[in-house]
Amino acid sequence: MKIIELRKISPKQAKKEIKEFFSKHHGETINAADIQEALNIDISLVFEIFNKLEKEGEIKIVRYPDQTATYHGFYGEGESTASN
Repeated sequence: MKIIELRKISPKQAKKEIKEFFSKHHGETINAADIQEALNIDISLVFEIFNKLEKEGEIKIVRYPDQTATYHGFYGEGESTASN
């Protein structure tokens, strides 16, 4: 089992970093655990930001019958990843 030391960051900073992560992994399907492990952000904050980004139309929930929900970012070259 891998132990992750979580960082305490603001939701605004988390949103910025998560959007940057999606931008760097354009076209990939990403789940909350991927973000938590890569960015060391608390999983509840990751879900909070995922929900905001989905409502803003910046990511899409992809559900598979045999898996938990995963998320797909819409960021591509030339698209904004600026924090709101």
